[in-house]
Amino acid sequence: MLERLDAMMPANWRGARLDYSDMIVLTKEGIPLVWVPPADVIRQLLTADDAAARAQVVDDCRPAVLSSCKATLTAVTDTQFSEQTALLEECVHMAEHGMFNGAQALAANVWDTLIRGLAYANPGWLRNDQRLSYTKVLENIAPRADAVVQCT
Repeated sequence: MLERLDAMMPANWRGARLDYSDMIVLTKEGIPLVWVPPADVIRQLLTADDAAARAQVVDDCRPAVLSSCKATLTAVTDTQFSEQTALLEECVHMAEHGMFNGAQALAANVWDTLIRGLAYANPGWLRNDQRLSYTKVLENIAPRADAVVQCT
């Protein structure tokens, strides 16, 4: 049963035996952990003493994280996401060349477009013709990290 559960995890978690409850703390700090970064970077983040130490880990592991981003984007084969994939590849390229503000701005734009697309594709998320807002959308999306912890 544990093997089947492990097979359902994101590729960067498989076989890594990570502490999922501690990973929730990292995600609440805004550190994404699904698909990217590699498990060894996640382990370093989990053992870091505080947010400043975790930020240093991200900075120190930037080449591995960006390499992981490239590999993950290469794995996206659904053509309906080809535009977003190309834009995110440009984000990685900018980050590799120290253009962090541009990379972050473009990534935020891709994220905004994704959230809006999901919200409009799922009108039940917007009740009574509510105006689209992140708060309303996020209230209606089940928290995935909590679901993972409950399965372990």
